[in-house]
Amino acid sequence: MARCGKHHKELLLGFVGRCSVPMWQGGLPGGFCDALAFGRSEKDQRRYEGYVPGLACHGHGGPKPPIKTISITLSLDGDQYCALYGEDLQVGQAGFGDTPKQAINELIKAMP
Repeated sequence: MARCGKHHKELLLGFVGRCSVPMWQGGLPGGFCDALAFGRSEKDQRRYEGYVPGLACHGHGGPKPPIKTISITLSLDGDQYCALYGEDLQVGQAGFGDTPKQAINELIKAMP
């Protein structure tokens, strides 16, 4: 079975990761749920009673997603990362940086 990765245990960029709930297929380990997760399982949340080793999606007892989610495309443009909000550079907002985090921070600064 695959092991929980960093994205199953920590919130990347401080707000999102992947659900760590193990999935089974034919009685054998089949990976993880991997849905977007915004925190750890809430103890008073009773929708899911199974094993959650790290972050959990809302369906597996984790917190609800933020009210407004933004779709950002992250790509490598030459020697820098480009964080793009929108369809392309002409109509969308973009931020560039040496690391993905720098590119996203520049995008946040550029957004109105």
